[in-house]
Amino acid sequence: MIDTADTKLKSFLAKQFAAVAVDVIAKIVDGRLDWSLDIKTHGNNGKIDLPAKSGAHRIKFRLEDKTDLNLRFDASGPIFASSETGQCPRSLATDQIMVDSCDDDELEIIDWNYGAEMDLRYQLNFMNRIGEPQEPLDPIIRNGGGVPPGFDI
Repeated sequence: MIDTADTKLKSFLAKQFAAVAVDVIAKIVDGRLDWSLDIKTHGNNGKIDLPAKSGAHRIKFRLEDKTDLNLRFDASGPIFASSETGQCPRSLATDQIMVDSCDDDELEIIDWNYGAEMDLRYQLNFMNRIGEPQEPLDPIIRNGGGVPPGFDI
């Protein structure tokens, strides 16, 4: 990430917003990698659901690896996201999401949750212990929308 004044300001402001906690659980089922989410706050039918006009949210994904693959977030591209419908995104192609931090078992993003109500398709990316890409997880965030960050509602 380029270290600019704008990035530093967004990172500072993001610490002021509501928190969403999500456990990302990896298991082996019938010989295949199987993903599930345990959305602790702001969950609705398996989606992260951010209410309209609730402003930005800090979403913390915590990886629970119950496999012997030694999974970790792919720090070079831990999340792809898009407001486009259809297939899973192949890059971070929306200004609604900003990666704030990423290490092996924790990813923190900021969802600015502004503008029109929309579904954000996102993909969490992982690697195994030797750096090989693993099956991604591709759920949805429901953005209720609202005003841009820093503006009164």
